[in-house]
Amino acid sequence: MSDGLQKGDDAATIEELLQLLISILSSARRLPRGPESDAALRQIGELQKGVGVVLLKRFYDKA
Repeated sequence: MSDGLQKGDDAATIEELLQLLISILSSARRLPRGPESDAALRQIGELQKGVGVVLLKRFYDKA
């Protein structure tokens, strides 16, 4: 996300990113239980935390 984006563009980009994360998580939850699916869910959780940190930093930097 560049600083040149308008607020509406930021919101659309964030919404698209969150929908993608939801879709990835939903797909991973359909995997058969086992070490691979557990690892995938952990990695998705870490990705979600990282995205959350980026969004929070962006929000607070603008305030």
